[in-house]
Amino acid sequence: FQTYRYYQSVQNFQTVFVPTPISSGDWSITGGRLLAKVTSSTRANQINHVYEPSVRSISASDMILVDHFGRVTRAVKIP
Repeated sequence: FQTYRYYQSVQNFQTVFVPTPISSGDWSITGGRLLAKVTSSTRANQINHVYEPSVRSISASDMILVDHFGRVTRAVKIP
């Protein structure tokens, strides 16, 4: 996986969204949970961290996840 933060900038009188990579790693889905291990990141304390949110729904283009605080997140597949 790779996560991106999109920055908005104005160039030549138009708005451009610039993707900046934040982290990458490996993931799998096991027992209704997404297991995502960060292998590289711009934030040193995130490297080797494992995230385990519950999967509420999954399709070919996105996933709806729920973390241990009950926050709902949508992850979108970027072609």
